[in-house]
Amino acid sequence: KKQKKKKKKKIMLVRPYSEMGGEFVELLKLAPELIKAELISSKLVIIRVSANIKKIVRKLRIKGYFHPIKDRPLSNSNLVNNSDAEIIIKYNNIIYSILKWFSGAANFKGIKGIVKALRKSCALTLKLKHRYRSLHQVFSVYGLDIKTNEAALYSINNVYNCKKRFNF
Repeated sequence: KKQKKKKKKKIMLVRPYSEMGGEFVELLKLAPELIKAELISSKLVIIRVSANIKKIVRKLRIKGYFHPIKDRPLSNSNLVNNSDAEIIIKYNNIIYSILKWFSGAANFKGIKGIVKALRKSCALTLKLKHRYRSLHQVFSVYGLDIKTNEAALYSINNVYNCKKRFNF
């Protein structure tokens, strides 16, 4: 008979319980559904923080960045009346806050996928605004990093080079 292999749990942070102090309590108050904590002994606590990808996509879907049914980015028609720089700055703020807030998540690759989709949503919004026929035209005008004289979108290289870390 074949024996099933046990999956190894990834450990994000191991600290002595006495050093945790108020940080652990405050973290549990802020986001209890995101944290899985185990008390191994009276001295060690293992914490694993994972981002709820479905919840993030659902909120972005409500705001018009994702398709209502399918998991794909859309152009945001609410931003079409703004200037190009304002559109790019709006997307930059969203991308930066997502990367900063979830930088310690165990499923950080999923967060990077959301950021990649938001970059495409920005390109689709610029395409809708200027009535280009394809995304190729958007990237030929603005470049792969989507830059204007006033603003530049968070670079794809910065997204992929962003390291997973805990912000304690």
